[in-house]
Amino acid sequence: MIIWINGAWGAGKTTTAIELHNRVENSFIFDPEETGFLINKSFPKELHQPDFQMFKEWREINVTLLKKLATSYSGTIIIPMTIINPQYVLEIIEELRMQDILVTHFILETNQETLNKRLDKRFEGKDSWVRQRINPAISSLKELENVSRIQTDNLKVEEVVEIIAQETNLELKPDHRSELKKKIDRTLINMKEKIN
Repeated sequence: MIIWINGAWGAGKTTTAIELHNRVENSFIFDPEETGFLINKSFPKELHQPDFQMFKEWREINVTLLKKLATSYSGTIIIPMTIINPQYVLEIIEELRMQDILVTHFILETNQETLNKRLDKRFEGKDSWVRQRINPAISSLKELENVSRIQTDNLKVEEVVEIIAQETNLELKPDHRSELKKKIDRTLINMKEKIN
């Protein structure tokens, strides 16, 4: 099974994915961004796109990799990735579904104020690429179909994970970390997101 965790930048996709992975036996986090980085590294700058998702090759390669993974790996595949273009959703998520691969597509919905607060914690500049894309992301995500939506503004990460587990019939391991350890872990995730 593939669990695709979608949402605007700052919605908590990566944190949710890592928390889910830590609490689900036999799970794996797949990062489609890595394919984008590979394409940009492999192509001269003159061929780069403003967003690597615009490369048809990016979409095709990820479908190929995910099909291989889903048919070879018995565990749960978790994907934290913003994808807002409906055509790209068709070419990746719906294409996988048409190939009889179970994909549960979640959108973490968050209002703009919450997103900006979360991006502040990641030290995103006011004019950063991510901040400029918040409004288009929120609008586009509202139009996507065949998704499960989770309004996360007033939810803790643990609650989001529990909702996903309940909707996908996944059993969660107990989380024995202290609140301080959880806070440290999530701060490190935010720092890593900023570096990437």
